[in-house]
Amino acid sequence: MNDLGRREFLKIFGTAIGGVMLTSCVIGGGDGSGGDKQSDIPNGYRFYRVKSLGDAIYTGFDKFVLDHFYGSVLIASNGIITFNARNYNNRGGIFQLGVDFNGSRPDIQWERAAVLAGNELADGRIVRRTGAFDVNDAGNIAAVITAANPLGSAHYGDGLYLDYERNGFQPLIITNDRLGVNPFFSSGVMGDVDIHDNNDILFVSDYNAGKGMRFGEAIFHLPGGCPGATSVILKAGDILPDSDYSITSIGLIDMNDGGNFTAQAAVKSLTAEAAEPENYSEISHDLVCSGNVNNFGEIGIISMPPELDNSQYQGKPFYGPRIAPDGKKLIVYSDDIGNQKFVFNDNVILGTGSRMLSQYGRILGFGPGSIAPDGILYYTLIAENTGLCLMASDLDEHRILLAAGDVLSDGGAPVESIEFGASTKHVDAEGRIALICNFTDGTNSLVVGIPC
Repeated sequence: MNDLGRREFLKIFGTAIGGVMLTSCVIGGGDGSGGDKQSDIPNGYRFYRVKSLGDAIYTGFDKFVLDHFYGSVLIASNGIITFNARNYNNRGGIFQLGVDFNGSRPDIQWERAAVLAGNELADGRIVRRTGAFDVNDAGNIAAVITAANPLGSAHYGDGLYLDYERNGFQPLIITNDRLGVNPFFSSGVMGDVDIHDNNDILFVSDYNAGKGMRFGEAIFHLPGGCPGATSVILKAGDILPDSDYSITSIGLIDMNDGGNFTAQAAVKSLTAEAAEPENYSEISHDLVCSGNVNNFGEIGIISMPPELDNSQYQGKPFYGPRIAPDGKKLIVYSDDIGNQKFVFNDNVILGTGSRMLSQYGRILGFGPGSIAPDGILYYTLIAENTGLCLMASDLDEHRILLAAGDVLSDGGAPVESIEFGASTKHVDAEGRIALICNFTDGTNSLVVGIPC
């Protein structure tokens, strides 16, 4: 899969700034760019630890002691927080917390291991590991799960599973299943997944013709969680509009409730390959494209490398693109001289090397961000005068929410770093933020930020 994975993103982004991911302050200040306009950004946040490494998740008669957060953390408006982690025995899983935000501080009402390595699934298969996963606003989870090969089963690879209303994961598509009415079958190798409120699912999977012949990767749409209605949206071999470039692989995806989507993909030139097939090495050019699941074949190109000229922006995309509820796209890309550009709603709002946020000094870098249901943009920023910060922006104003050295509302050691941006749903409809904080005393916690 053409996929800078979430774990790889966290490693690369942390390394790029000396291992410090993010820093924090409780009451943010504007940068002055908003003038007298009333901002939609909350005036400030209170931050609390919810679960820390060393804490236990109680799973029936057993308990699972958290030893490592993988970095994906998502929050639904009903107070359900979903994250992945492992214990000291390297046993991993996906977990959920039901959090009550009505009191003076967050209170966990219930907790569960949605799935653990070694669990038996509803179809009798044994979980080997979990892959990409996503939640909708009801807290339902769509996940790629690799199931071990139990005696008598032909299934050996990845499957797409749905956990509906916390009733356990049921299989939607597993190895060798037909992908809807298409003449394609799942090969058991899957990539990213995205789920929405009506249980519409977008996912990336390898496919074949049912006889072991691998055709490549494709984006499939599974409306309402119904496997029989699965359709192909974009696949390897498709030709990009007004070009001779064809899709070779597909990476991270994002979709909104209207069916609009963005996707990270790679392409190759058919002309160059045909001209010198013996010398042609299949060099992939990364790009970001967009479309709608209801308009098959209508694909727009948002960003691609400078050597390709059929896009809105010239550059190599960084990590996964995002799409807002109203269809606005968010991408981060590097131009031909290595400067990063941050594009939202077809506007370049930030650029490395610039002083576009004058109060914060020269901009050094930024992360991919997360778009809240109300359209507020949350992202990480590295600037001369601030270090690495968590920001919120309504495009008229960019405000610091968190900066290193701050003590959270529940006390304890100051924040040293924060992991944010590995998931698309870090923020819920109430403006609550879910993230991972690392502290100066060596502790690590899942943290929620609550507007005040």
